[in-house]
Amino acid sequence: MKLLSVIFLGVLLSACATSNYEVGTNFTAEQVERVKEGVTTKEEVMISFGSPTTVSKSSDGREVWLYQYISTSSKAQSMIVVMNVETTSESKMLTITFKDDLVEKYLYTESPSTTRSY
Repeated sequence: MKLLSVIFLGVLLSACATSNYEVGTNFTAEQVERVKEGVTTKEEVMISFGSPTTVSKSSDGREVWLYQYISTSSKAQSMIVVMNVETTSESKMLTITFKDDLVEKYLYTESPSTTRSY
């Protein structure tokens, strides 16, 4: 009976939590590879990626579109005295500069990461 009480108490004192957070519309490296400098138009970019997160103008007047996607997932598990937390995140950023109606240049960055703490 004592052992059953200890097990029951252990279950009561342990807990789990999960949190997911996502910003922007996800896109793939394969989509980015289809963007061709001097060939791809604004309309084709809009069809492939949707509306940009931000539209701005460079110092020389060229239009710059920024696409950003961030996804974070956290899982926490508490077992009486020990706390285990794992956070996984993925960040993607695509910056496209247009000259007139065509892609002049673009920059794509992607950074996945996982963090564990006890």
